[in-house]
Amino acid sequence: QESVSIPVPPIIREKDRELIRTREVQIFEATVPDQGGVMHDVLFHKASMSDQKGALTGIIGIMLDITDRNAVQQTLAENEAYIRTVLENLPLGVAVSSLSASEGVWYYNRNFLKYYRVSEASLRKFENFWEAAYPDPEQRTGIRTRILADIASGDPGRMYWEDIPLSRDGEETTYISAMNIPLSERG
Repeated sequence: QESVSIPVPPIIREKDRELIRTREVQIFEATVPDQGGVMHDVLFHKASMSDQKGALTGIIGIMLDITDRNAVQQTLAENEAYIRTVLENLPLGVAVSSLSASEGVWYYNRNFLKYYRVSEASLRKFENFWEAAYPDPEQRTGIRTRILADIASGDPGRMYWEDIPLSRDGEETTYISAMNIPLSERG
């Protein structure tokens, strides 16, 4: 019978010494080689074992190969960064939010702030956005009522609005077109 010796990485030896000293449960990740020398990302769960008198009798642990999981997480992070870069550089304003008055905007790009002429602070609660975007109470009530009714209809054909005026005292009125895309859940 042949035995294969795999070198134990220094981090594992250090963690074992720490576990013997502290006797605290350890959960950590390390990159270790397999028998063929291929490196793997491994999640370790380790604890000390004691006899009835409290004397250390050994170390017990579970190793879980998380190489594939980490690769998927890396791919997701890269995809998210790519999508964020695209959204940040679109020549239009984009925001993702709930219609709940108490919730804020989950995502927005700089052009959304620029075109609506609102601050980041106004996006913390959906209700604050209406006040910042439409400071005139009469205009705000009319636009808000129309937009929320169109959204409540569930008909995507009603969720596009052209030439909505954005008025500010002492500033030129600008006009925007807006579109809502209903999402079944926050993703």
